[in-house]
Amino acid sequence: YLKRTLPNIEKSTFIELGAGTGYVSLNLATNKAAQVVATDHCKRILKNLRCSVHRNKVQKRMRVIRWDWNDKMPSNLLKRRLKGKKSVASPQSSRERKVSGNSSSSNNNRASFLISKSYFECSKRLDRLLKRVNETEGKANINPTSNLYCLACDTLYGISCATLLPSSFREFLDAYPGSIILNFFKIRDDGSIFQRFKKECNELNLNVVVLRTPEECAKHELTQPEKMRLTQISCRSRDQDLYDVPFSGGGTEMKDPPRGKCKQCESNPSKL
Repeated sequence: YLKRTLPNIEKSTFIELGAGTGYVSLNLATNKAAQVVATDHCKRILKNLRCSVHRNKVQKRMRVIRWDWNDKMPSNLLKRRLKGKKSVASPQSSRERKVSGNSSSSNNNRASFLISKSYFECSKRLDRLLKRVNETEGKANINPTSNLYCLACDTLYGISCATLLPSSFREFLDAYPGSIILNFFKIRDDGSIFQRFKKECNELNLNVVVLRTPEECAKHELTQPEKMRLTQISCRSRDQDLYDVPFSGGGTEMKDPPRGKCKQCESNPSKL
């Protein structure tokens, strides 16, 4: 569905919440998405996800990060740590250790190297490398306001999820304004979980727009279109209408009644 509706999937970054087996994330990575981050909270699930990443050979495009919805959003969600950064020591402290250790050593060759021109030239290069590492530390690899999608696939399977997920959505939108959140799930009860989810989103000043059900759902017996819901989550500003314009993936199919005065209430104020 995403491959069909998004024209620039190769330039897009996707964050999946509650990735589970990683089926969605792995498909996006194998379809050459710019960057894919799969998140979950269970250690066994994360271990299985990392194994799947290596088996499918998508290490350059896909990463696995732990994100428990009870906790804050990971600070390294869209950041890469340079390889070997932890093992690189400060050049000054490294130089001091070598000099102090050499004072008690009888190795004349090693002592002559420590005071040689090549050693200090190597230290200068290390200084420049560490400076570059410190300058790039903490910067995101992408433009966070362009082509960034947060996906939650089949995550509303309990009241606890309906309570915790909206706060994670809100935190993500605050950190990356302009991004798009898509929540795709199956209704397994009488709809009370979805109603609770919308209530929590409303308290956090979030819009929930129900989009047209993907036509791919009709191809499988476990995803009957009448039970599937695709929603878009966005922040609601003061000067904003109750619902935003949906993303290009499809038009709206159902909406809650807009909040405001109806014609009967305007004609009869006693009903207000």
